[in-house]
Amino acid sequence: RLSPDGKVPNDAPTTLRDLPAGVHNIQVSAERYKVFEMPIEIEGKDIEQTLSVELQPAWADASFDSSPQGAAVLIDGEAIGATPLSAELLEGSRKIEVNLKGYKPWRRTFPVVAGEALNVPRILLQKADGIISVSSTPSKATITVNGEYKGKTPLNINVSPDKALTVRAIKPGYTPASKSVTVASGESEKLLLELDAELAQVRFIITPEDAEVSINGEKQPQANQVLQLPTHEHEIVI
Repeated sequence: RLSPDGKVPNDAPTTLRDLPAGVHNIQVSAERYKVFEMPIEIEGKDIEQTLSVELQPAWADASFDSSPQGAAVLIDGEAIGATPLSAELLEGSRKIEVNLKGYKPWRRTFPVVAGEALNVPRILLQKADGIISVSSTPSKATITVNGEYKGKTPLNINVSPDKALTVRAIKPGYTPASKSVTVASGESEKLLLELDAELAQVRFIITPEDAEVSINGEKQPQANQVLQLPTHEHEIVI
């Protein structure tokens, strides 16, 4: 596209007619090429002058490879192929992303200089985390994975893939429960931990016998009795 003095561009090759004598600014542009711009002295007098321009590429050759191969390569969010791959990248700052199912995305930003080859070192993709969705009966149990605190149920936990893990649930008044699990890369597992109540015998001896007793806000049918209560703190009102 050829533009004289910033006017409407013409498709080249072309002949510009009726240019007044004097200096004119000529701009030549094409997709994926650097813009050419320079002042031209026009002689006038119906003299025909010739301008020949060789545009310079505005891209650089780039190569990509990954382990494992077959990963999708995206440039500024646009997919251009799969590794191993050679491509031409336009100059400027380019966001490069490499994706493969079951692996963590690889992202970098590179300055691309026209005419200078971009050789990205071989990309070693890391396996994606596995996910464990942990629930418990009762809920709000404390969860550890290989002894490391993770939170209270219900919760989702990102874990290292293909590794034997011990998931343990703890709650006051209940016997701890644990299970072993191994999660594949990029996969998820549901895990239910059922905790059995840990009970203790409590004998109530109250005078007068017609006193009212409530445990944790729940009224009891009689005062003097023997109850099995979970082994944690309770509120008893007489």
